[in-house]
Amino acid sequence: SALQLARKMRIPISTDFRTNFHAYSSHYGIGWLSGAILSYMRKFHNAADVTMVPTQQLADLLQSTRFERLKVVPRGVDTTLFSPSKRKQSLRESWHAGPNDIVMLYVGRLAAEKNLNQVIQTYLMAKVALPGTQLVLVGDGPLRQELQEAHKDVVFAGFQTGESLANHYASADMFVFASQTETFGNVTLEAMASGLAVVAFDHAAAGELIKSGINGMLASHDSGVHFEMAAQALLNNPELMRYVRQQAVSTALDMGWDKIVQKTESVLQDVLQQREQVFASAAPLVNVG
Repeated sequence: SALQLARKMRIPISTDFRTNFHAYSSHYGIGWLSGAILSYMRKFHNAADVTMVPTQQLADLLQSTRFERLKVVPRGVDTTLFSPSKRKQSLRESWHAGPNDIVMLYVGRLAAEKNLNQVIQTYLMAKVALPGTQLVLVGDGPLRQELQEAHKDVVFAGFQTGESLANHYASADMFVFASQTETFGNVTLEAMASGLAVVAFDHAAAGELIKSGINGMLASHDSGVHFEMAAQALLNNPELMRYVRQQAVSTALDMGWDKIVQKTESVLQDVLQQREQVFASAAPLVNVG
C-alpha cells in the first residue's frame, strides 16, 4: 500500500531486500511456492527507484533473476557494544567451560532454515577430539524444545539482547553459523567484532567479509563435511585460532555504523537527484523496505 501510494504521488522510493522468503519456503513445506514468492518480490522491488542489498553476492543473484536498480549497502556493527572486552569468566563457568576449553556459539532463531543440525554435528565432532568443548545456543524458536530434549549437554541460553548478548558473544571462542538462507547475517559481523573465530559457509556476510584462514574459516556451499573440516582446522591449531580471532576484530572495526550510514545517505541522495528537480527538492523520501 505504501509503495502504491508513493508511486501515485510521485515520491521517490527506496526498498531494502532483507529476507530470502523464497528460500525459506522449502524449510516449511511450501517449496512449490518459491517461484511465485520470488516473482512477487521482484515485481515489488522493481517498482522502486532503488533496492538496497547487503552483499554483492546477493546483488548478482537477484540481477540474474531480473531484479533491477540494485545498490550494495552492507550492514554495520556497534563495535563499542560488541567487543572482546565484554568477555566474562563467570559466564563461561556457568557453562561449565574451563579456561582452556573451547566454547562454540550460535546466535539466532532456533528454526529449520538455520541448518542447526550442521551446528550440532560439528559440535559433536569437536567434542570427540576435545571432550571439554561446549556448545551454547543463544536464541529461541520452534525447534528449541526438540533440540533441548535431544541434546542435554548443550547450553540453551535463550533470547539475549544488549550487554548480555555482547557478554555471550565475547565469552565464547568459536562462532559456528551454518545457515545458507541469509541475505546478510548480522550475527556474523557481531561475532567477528567480539573476537570469535567464525566458521560459516561461503555465503552472505561471511562470503563477503571472511578470507578463509585469515579472519575466519569458510566452507564450500552445501558441503557439511567441508564445514566440519573448517572447524577442525581451528581446533587442531590454537595459534591459527588466536590469529583468526585477532584479524576478525580488525575486519569488524572497518564496518562501524558511521560508514554504513554515509553509504546509505549517498544512495538516497542519488535517487533524489535522478528524479525531476521539482520533486527531488520538495518531496520527502519514503523507505518501504
